[in-house]
Amino acid sequence: MKDNDNMTEEELDKELHDLIDEMPGNIDLASDIEKIINNKIRKIVFRTTLAILGVLAAVFLMISPLMNMAYTNPEKLNKEPGQKVYSSLRAYFEVMYPYNEVASLDIEKEGFSRYMLNMQIIDHTGPVKIGRPNVKIEMFKGNLKVKEDINDMTTKLMGRFEIQDSSRIMKELEKLPESAVIYLSVGEINPRPVEEIRKEKITLEWLQVNQPNSEFQGGISMNLSCRFKDTDDRRGMTEGELKKLYISNLEELLYNEYIWKDLGLISGNKIFNNSKEVLQNCLKDAEKISVLTTKNYCVSGSKEQILNYLKNTNIKSIYVDKIRLSSLN
Repeated sequence: MKDNDNMTEEELDKELHDLIDEMPGNIDLASDIEKIINNKIRKIVFRTTLAILGVLAAVFLMISPLMNMAYTNPEKLNKEPGQKVYSSLRAYFEVMYPYNEVASLDIEKEGFSRYMLNMQIIDHTGPVKIGRPNVKIEMFKGNLKVKEDINDMTTKLMGRFEIQDSSRIMKELEKLPESAVIYLSVGEINPRPVEEIRKEKITLEWLQVNQPNSEFQGGISMNLSCRFKDTDDRRGMTEGELKKLYISNLEELLYNEYIWKDLGLISGNKIFNNSKEVLQNCLKDAEKISVLTTKNYCVSGSKEQILNYLKNTNIKSIYVDKIRLSSLN
């Protein structure tokens, strides 16, 4: 037999098997030796696995907080007083999207600096149903990306108030059944006080605040379904209170731009890349408004109400947002 100090692992293994073969009358001893070796191997594998898992756990515990510190953590922000993420997105959709309203927001953590924002955005042009999310927005390393939007709630419409062929549209509206409910985006030639339009026999759904000195002009929703604070009930608000609300929403967008900026900023047919600068200028201009006026707004009503209104208003453009055959659907 060779010197054990100079034998390789393969040679030791062969020597061990030769010894076992030479002991035919002591099978139990051979079996015991194999058990001891197998137990030793299992212990080594177990310890190695534990060591690897320990290293991975340490790496995870070190990296996860660092990632949360380096990038926006919407889950944490939304737990703060005021629910910063929810309130910012609610203001964003009110200022930017006629008819759309953020009803709920649930945030799920999905990995290192990766979160899913599960939102329900309701559309005021149809029956309101509060319930399951219909929009999923992923936030990864502080950047937003729409992952699922079943009803195109995040799709932007360019040039909504710039469609000129109003006479043809009115002729088409006249063909509708009397039971029809119509939703329109209307552009007037000259701005009018909001107070005056609110007295008309139609429903004012949303209005774009007239700011000729600002590139960006945002809007105010006049018909919110979810009311979480006093300013969410717009029915009894004065024009002065509406102006304060509009300024408050602009401030919300400006100070929390890092939350929503990847969703984009548009006004009319313009897309703004320098959103912070544009919002700063808009806010300064809004603070100087003495009388709240608008020339671009959205209305709804019956066929009779809408046609009477259009015939008695100095209209420049009409865009049909939606037509329901009756108030029952």
